[in-house]
Amino acid sequence: GRKELLKCAQQNVRKTTDIKAKLEDVILGQGSARNDFIMRRKGVSGVGACRRERWRKDLWRGGARAEGGAPPTPQPALAAALAAEVSLTLLQALDTIVQSCASLECGQAVCSAALQVVLRALQRNQSGTVLQHMFATLRALIVKLGWSCCGEESGICRVLLRHCAALSAATRAHASATLYALMRQHYQLGNNFSRVKMQVTMSLSSLVGTSTTFSEESLRRALKTILVYAEHDSDLADTTFPEQ
Repeated sequence: GRKELLKCAQQNVRKTTDIKAKLEDVILGQGSARNDFIMRRKGVSGVGACRRERWRKDLWRGGARAEGGAPPTPQPALAAALAAEVSLTLLQALDTIVQSCASLECGQAVCSAALQVVLRALQRNQSGTVLQHMFATLRALIVKLGWSCCGEESGICRVLLRHCAALSAATRAHASATLYALMRQHYQLGNNFSRVKMQVTMSLSSLVGTSTTFSEESLRRALKTILVYAEHDSDLADTTFPEQ
């Protein structure tokens, strides 16, 4: 039994010595990371050194500049798609907020704030699809606000008339429908309808000749479209609204 214990002890000592030797070889020996670093600093490059390098700046920093220093190519289609997606996400968020606050005391104030956001968005360049959804949101807000919409006629009329003079037929159609909805809303609520007509006249005088994209011919077509809406509105056919 004593011989076996001595034999095991010798084997353990031998294993410990071997492990220490291997560690020293890894840390300080030939082919180690430390030795590779020292050799690179001395300007010596070998197969093993190149194979065991942890990183090389010229591959990810300097090399990238060397391959091409020109800026990335603009992608207008991608930028337009991203802008449209952001605008549609904004409209969805506004709709969610308005619906969530509809039964609260602040519901009307939230609708007024949402209306201002949509009007600001309509003053920026938007795609045809985004404009279609923005006009639909604006019509819904006009109906929800009711009397509270009375103080916003000037801003709404100016924005809508600018789009009524657009060259795009689809944009003119939606802008005309929204302006008609505003006028119809005021008439049904018994508001001073002449006030809306005055705001339309003032907005027209301030818009004519202010922009190269403002087409008077397109505006005349849009106003004719509004008259057609009034003539074929069966709910108000027996009233004085079509004449006014």
